[in-house]
Amino acid sequence: MIHEDYGFYSYTEHYVLGEVFVLTSPDKEKGTLLELKGKSCQLGI
Repeated sequence: MIHEDYGFYSYTEHYVLGEVFVLTSPDKEKGTLLELKGKSCQLGI
């Protein structure tokens, strides 16, 4: 995972691997946020 010293949604830093984001904060109330992005799957019948 790649570490970045900035975050989103008022988190202080984040790690990224493709479309997976892990946002962290030293604030125990916030904890850690796991964000999964990407294209959805659709099954054709």
